[in-house]
Amino acid sequence: MDIKLFRNINKFFLFILFVILGMVLNEYNVQPTYQILNLILMIIVGMWYFNFEIFHPFVWLTPFIFIYNISVIALDILDIRETQITQHLLLAIYIAIFAMFIFFVFFSKKKKNKNLEIANITPISFKYLNFIYYLLSIIIIINIVLFLKSGITSKSQLSLSGSYLNLGYIYQLYVFISFFYIIQSLYVKKILPKKVIFITISLVILIALAIGERDALFSLILLLLYLYYIYKKPPKKVIYILGFLLIFTIPLFGALKNVFSLGIEDRLANTNFLIKIFQGEFLSAGRNFEVLFQHINEWYYFYGETILWDFLRTIIPPFVYRVQNPVGWFNRTFLPDVVAQGRGHGFTLIGEGYINFGYIGVFIWFFLLAFILNLLYRRFDKNLFLFSLYIYMIPTAIYIQRADLSNFFSPLLKHGLMFVLIVYLGKYFIKRRNKYAT
Repeated sequence: MDIKLFRNINKFFLFILFVILGMVLNEYNVQPTYQILNLILMIIVGMWYFNFEIFHPFVWLTPFIFIYNISVIALDILDIRETQITQHLLLAIYIAIFAMFIFFVFFSKKKKNKNLEIANITPISFKYLNFIYYLLSIIIIINIVLFLKSGITSKSQLSLSGSYLNLGYIYQLYVFISFFYIIQSLYVKKILPKKVIFITISLVILIALAIGERDALFSLILLLLYLYYIYKKPPKKVIYILGFLLIFTIPLFGALKNVFSLGIEDRLANTNFLIKIFQGEFLSAGRNFEVLFQHINEWYYFYGETILWDFLRTIIPPFVYRVQNPVGWFNRTFLPDVVAQGRGHGFTLIGEGYINFGYIGVFIWFFLLAFILNLLYRRFDKNLFLFSLYIYMIPTAIYIQRADLSNFFSPLLKHGLMFVLIVYLGKYFIKRRNKYAT
């Protein structure tokens, strides 16, 4: 037997062993600390099976599935807050990670592209790309200035006001186009566009400090981490260390948002960063799953209906008809007072699967997510656009652990199609201009 195949079989059965052990520990409601340790080891073995490949979906996503959903249990262990759903939530996390592992082992071929070569490097005109990039930069600068002069002090106020200043879509599109610009420069000109990188980082930080939009900043930092790996090709362990350190910066993001309009009084004082991590960005998914169980008799299974919401929400513009999505259903059903303030607590992807078919739904939803990610992963080295799109969708796939599938489909379709539309319109007008010039 091939030694490599023999090792993979051993890794596979070791992973399955941890899954079975986890089910047993969960069934007998063993102390959560031991179950969490078992989960961590299970994830590490799964990552080992896929050779800790930085670009593999199982490798980069499963640690975030874990941390986004484990926070309510961690805070219970630390006696910060109490939860009654430990057993249910741990079982759901096991199922979600198991679903992704099964898909990538049996339904996905291993990809070999260690040098990150792109098959078709057909660049877009840098002159046109410059025009689009700087036009969006100017729009964002104007947006920030108008926001600061408007008297609005937070995203919730901005949402309630219905103001034209709410450009969340533009911020994410700007990050995507900026990243594409950088990737194209790297692969075509063999240089990093330092000015573009500096302007992009500066503006995205300003968006967070002024408007409180952290998602664009988190996306950009993750994209720059991948850019560093592509450009410098450091050992994988360096990327894992940097990624781990990135998690500890998240409380800082929370402390600095809206700092221009609300100030920073005592936001960083006496901060226990470990507790802040569990209480901040990573709390909502587990807390929302907890809310579902607290109101278990107030809702009925949807039996797949929410996947229809997700698709319709993606393809129907809100000015035509605002289709409900699972995030909206959850917040309006259980948190109407929060919605009335123009805010929301997101949802949970594990929860979306659960409200459809229970634990089987959790397996189906994460199997489906693995399928979609695999489509992108298998093709990401075909051309510059697919390469940029796949890496751009990594932060989005991480973010939807506290949202729903519509929040993945929407940027995938809208930002991807918008970019293609911009490119083809640009080519059309350039061709027409050259035609009339001659």
